[in-house]
Amino acid sequence: MQKIYILFALIWIFQCGYSQEGFVKKFDDGAEKDIAEFWDVVIDNDTIVLYGGAFDSTGVQGIKFMKLDTFGNILSENIIVDTARTLTITTWRKKIIKTANGGYLVVGSSKLEPYLLKVHHDLSLDFIEFYPSADSKGGGHTVVETIDGFLLAGSENLDTMQNRLFVIKTDKQGKQIWRKNPVNTPANVFEMSAYDANTFVLGATYAIPGQNSSVLICIDSIGEMKWVKQSDYVFDQGPVLDFELLADSSWIITSGTWEDSPFGGKVMRLMVIRYDTDFNVLWRWTDDRPSNFHQFTDLERTPDGNFIASGWKVTGVVKGDLKGIHYKFTPEGEPLWMRLDSVYPDSIVGYRGMHVEGTAILSSGSIISVGWAEKTEPHGNYGFVMKITPGGCVEETDNCWPAVATSDLVVESESLVVYPNPASDYITFSRKGEAWKPKSELVIMDIYGRVVRHVSPQGGDYRMDVSGLNSGLYFYRYLVEGGIVDSGKFLVVRLR
Repeated sequence: MQKIYILFALIWIFQCGYSQEGFVKKFDDGAEKDIAEFWDVVIDNDTIVLYGGAFDSTGVQGIKFMKLDTFGNILSENIIVDTARTLTITTWRKKIIKTANGGYLVVGSSKLEPYLLKVHHDLSLDFIEFYPSADSKGGGHTVVETIDGFLLAGSENLDTMQNRLFVIKTDKQGKQIWRKNPVNTPANVFEMSAYDANTFVLGATYAIPGQNSSVLICIDSIGEMKWVKQSDYVFDQGPVLDFELLADSSWIITSGTWEDSPFGGKVMRLMVIRYDTDFNVLWRWTDDRPSNFHQFTDLERTPDGNFIASGWKVTGVVKGDLKGIHYKFTPEGEPLWMRLDSVYPDSIVGYRGMHVEGTAILSSGSIISVGWAEKTEPHGNYGFVMKITPGGCVEETDNCWPAVATSDLVVESESLVVYPNPASDYITFSRKGEAWKPKSELVIMDIYGRVVRHVSPQGGDYRMDVSGLNSGLYFYRYLVEGGIVDSGKFLVVRLR
């Protein structure tokens, strides 16, 4: 009997933790020059640890660290400044990691010199180390911990105006051991991950004019290149912004297109790609709307085996239409949900919108994202922390996605092509140009197995009205004479 009580208690604790609603909280110290920009987040035993930029009480710009509980309440905070330098960040990835001794490490740039900054578990300063170069200027973008120190990677600009990838090895106190350039090709690096004591992979792009490509570069523990995986040179292919290695040695990466705008200049589309081990495309999801202000900043694996890509997306024609984006999808490329968010009402325009800069996952599967948005009055920035439930909600409702974008991802099987996915008004079932077989049936079921549509399509493509269905995941079966020929699933999302 005692075991039963313990079991029920554990179930109750788990459900309570799992069912916490989400939130969006703004943080503003109220200082006249407050910038309050949050840049990345890491989870430490379900404590939310984030960092960003802020001014201390004397008006000196520095790096701010904060700890929050899972409800967004501040547990502790500290601002680190350097009297001789202004501590800033780089344009691209702004990474924080938890170190083996319980501290936290960040990477950045000050006066175009890369640096590492480490704090203890209580957020007090451990060290700041700078790494100037005699022939280049640049910034650190990403860092990993090794057995005996740290590896810092970034991009530097040479006198020839070309960007060069660099890697710096340090000891545990940040003292430089060596500095190397693993590849000769001009390149920009955005992310780095460690896979074992002698395998470190960098996500990058070869910065050759007119020949953009996604690149993964593998180096060993002494900075020597082991291999390179590179997409075909295509002008619309962007860099590897973030990546995950799957068990079958395939890769999921976040990237973007880079294409000509009809109004002049270049625009991007958000992109997620899965490559096999030889870097052949298995599938590619591309967002529908091009803009010069889209970016995925993070890719995270969720406890249920799926993925979250996060960043920001332009949804209109003014700066205020910049929304934070979270896109959840399966390893097979099937969309689960997408949401677009703002810390301001849609009626307020003229600010830079909501930048999601970093994302991490709680043990419950809830998503924690941090970033910033520009204030309207007075001038300055809000830092924000956002919590989203595993199902994509901030508040648990039946219709919790504030917006969704269509994509060019087409779910294609042996018998059917089903699109668009997600769908909001209509979804089309196509027999690939062939007529439906006699005695064909389409059965649509919800996640509880209840039949919500049962039709007998005839002729060519069958277009089904789904505007009356609730947002959520649905399953279809294609039957001929009562036997299942094909099956699959699709997502319905209501637009607001």
